[in-house]
Amino acid sequence: MLFVCAGLFSAYAQPSPPKKQGDSLWTMPLKDLRKIYLPLDRDSLAVIPYLKVYMDRAKKGGDSIEIAFAYMDMIWISPDKVKMQYADSIILFTEHKIHTHFPAFGYSTKGQVLYYEGRYEDALKQYIQ
Repeated sequence: MLFVCAGLFSAYAQPSPPKKQGDSLWTMPLKDLRKIYLPLDRDSLAVIPYLKVYMDRAKKGGDSIEIAFAYMDMIWISPDKVKMQYADSIILFTEHKIHTHFPAFGYSTKGQVLYYEGRYEDALKQYIQ
């Protein structure tokens, strides 16, 4: 599952901005990097390079919550089919964590997608998990 989600992220993402010596995107705190791209809202062409750097750094650091934030932000700019896979990744990375956003965001995203597909009972199951 993880490989599928990582592959989909790569399919939608442009290559990372090249690493340059002193490039602040690769050295600034992740929360500051996120503050740069969040105001770009749903302009996926502008957001994707920043998200790619964010995801790469979160994975290198092994921080499952930061990885989940990257998937959460990818959900905002992705079609429903991919949203489900990113939501599954959020759940996978955070199912045993105690956090205000996760894994609840993954379950609620799955519920929302299923609801819009008319699969109301399946959606309800996701909402109550």
